[in-house]
Amino acid sequence: MAAMMKAFARQGKTNRPPLAVDVGCLVEQPRRHVWLQHRDGVIVHGPTGAGKTWRVAWQRVIDAPGFVLATTTKADLVAATLTERAARGRVAVFDPERLTGWPAGIAWSILAGCTDPDTAIRRADALARAMPLEGTRNGAYFEQKAATMLRCCLHAAALRELSIREVRVWVSARTNHTPVDILADTLPDWASELDQILSSASESSDDVLAAASRLLEPLASPTLLAAVDIPVEQSFDVAEFVLSGVNTLYLVSKGTSRSMAPFVAALATEVHHVADRASQRAPSKRLDPPVRLVLDEMNNVAPIPDLPQIMTDSGGKGIMVWAFAHNQDQNELRWGAEGGRVLAQSAPAMLVLPGLRGVEELSALSRLIGERRRWEASLHEGSRTYSLHDDTVLRADEIRELASDHALLIYRNAPAMLLSLPSVWEYAPWRHTVTASTRVFDDIVAGRRPPPRPEHSDPQRRREGGPGDE
Repeated sequence: MAAMMKAFARQGKTNRPPLAVDVGCLVEQPRRHVWLQHRDGVIVHGPTGAGKTWRVAWQRVIDAPGFVLATTTKADLVAATLTERAARGRVAVFDPERLTGWPAGIAWSILAGCTDPDTAIRRADALARAMPLEGTRNGAYFEQKAATMLRCCLHAAALRELSIREVRVWVSARTNHTPVDILADTLPDWASELDQILSSASESSDDVLAAASRLLEPLASPTLLAAVDIPVEQSFDVAEFVLSGVNTLYLVSKGTSRSMAPFVAALATEVHHVADRASQRAPSKRLDPPVRLVLDEMNNVAPIPDLPQIMTDSGGKGIMVWAFAHNQDQNELRWGAEGGRVLAQSAPAMLVLPGLRGVEELSALSRLIGERRRWEASLHEGSRTYSLHDDTVLRADEIRELASDHALLIYRNAPAMLLSLPSVWEYAPWRHTVTASTRVFDDIVAGRRPPPRPEHSDPQRRREGGPGDE
């Protein structure tokens, strides 16, 4: 473990971004490090308490060479990484539910940019697809229709410079045809689609309205509404923040059914969209330094649409995704059986932490790792004979019972590897960094010191935008 700590410390002493990510050391050869490329997407499976935060997520936020988007359901990851990230760039916290107590949270208008129909489509799609299907019959149909209704309302509100409050009123009242009237002049086909939903007397239409209303239900809380109900010109500038330095954006939500998770997911989707577009304008068609998305509780807090596909093609654009989930069953519940399998199988790397309990997943992992072939000697009537035997490399119970500081890495076409993943609490410099950062965070929350400002210090540069905005 000491060798890994020294390598991590060397990374912090140079201004040149590391060319790879030090994931851990081989259990049987602790001096040998395992490195992943920045283009490798990684899915991490581990139940609550398995060490996702302190053995993996903290390290990936700290060692990121460029912009980081970090999602979480509680304050600990924000508090533990705050000072390290603030020393390298700006930090911003989107915490609409005020779970962290952060006093200077950003506000982001979901309507910003929705005068562009394509932006309205993207936002509505992210909102609608953030709602778990939960086994609903014809769930995909209702998701699609809810997205149609929301994109029409978002675009109509943006055109008239209205607020998300009006959108919520429109969605909850079948008899309100204001958005239809607004769209009739500019996008008559959209107006027709929306009118069909509102005018239909079928039960399916009622279900679509109920699904759209459910997405906006959290906005009944004035506290939650304030995080997204802001004039467009005062809204958090996503593109400027993502593309203007080694900045960090924390997105925080409980991820429950009545939380602001759909809006958090929409903001995460916008971050990926900005990075994706910027990569294609870069000379090498990839971002340098790379952008990193550390998606803790991805299925509940940041289910970015098409995440299974994003895991496969974003790496070549300089966008590295670390997606954290409890297990494969949770993936399939969130993305459907096929989407969950694609997500697990499309990631170039999978990191399995101790304590998984799904028999099917454990058995599948054991079969995937395969068998090792060995010669076995036997004596029969005084003569020795040899025969080949196939032994399972890791049984399902051995994967479940991994030591608390171990993890199983399955990477591309390489043999599976057992890694040692030290916790931040096991190494004094890391422990000191976390406790000092948490102390600063607590002082900021208590009002004993001012928070770092998410805005750029130079107003002129903020107006002009950051690199890649042109």
